[in-house]
Order: sequence, then C-alpha cells, then structure tokens
Amino acid sequence: MKLECPTPFEVYSASEDVTLHLFTPTIQQKYDPERNYTNPEYPSGNISFMDAIPPVGTKFQKAENYGSQSQLHRFKGFSETPNMINRLYFKFK
Repeated sequence: MKLECPTPFEVYSASEDVTLHLFTPTIQQKYDPERNYTNPEYPSGNISFMDAIPPVGTKFQKAENYGSQSQLHRFKGFSETPNMINRLYFKFK
C-alpha cells in the first residue's frame, strides 16, 4: 500500500490475506441505534491491518442472520497461540 499524504509512506506485508482498514465510516443517523446493523465493529483509529473483514448486516437484520458467509471470522491455529502472527514493513519517505 502506498499512501500519499503530508507524510507519505508505504506498507508491505510478508503475510497473505491482510486487509487494510483505512478510515472508519460514520454511523448512519437515520436508523435507530438499537437496530443499526450496517456498521460492524472496527478497530479503534482510522488505519489498521486486519486478518478478516467484519460481516455487515442490513438495516433490517444482523449479519449473523444471513448464513455461514456472514458469521464472524474465527481463526483456528495449530499452536496454543489463538491469534495470527503477521509481519508488516513500513517505509517512510
């Protein structure tokens, strides 16, 4: 990834399937907050690297009501460590 900004930088991943989260969308104010299923939980901040994209529901139902493709991502490792280990390289200009 190459980000052109006041302090441009590049990010390289040594791991596969790393998803870039850049900027968090604002929550829709039109829907009742108790029934707003269109905004999944993102990590705090406006830039992060994720192992999976969280599922998104609709304005009518939660994502988990839409079948197996809409379930939360679960990584099953072969070691006792439950999290994946990724390696990212940052190049600042």
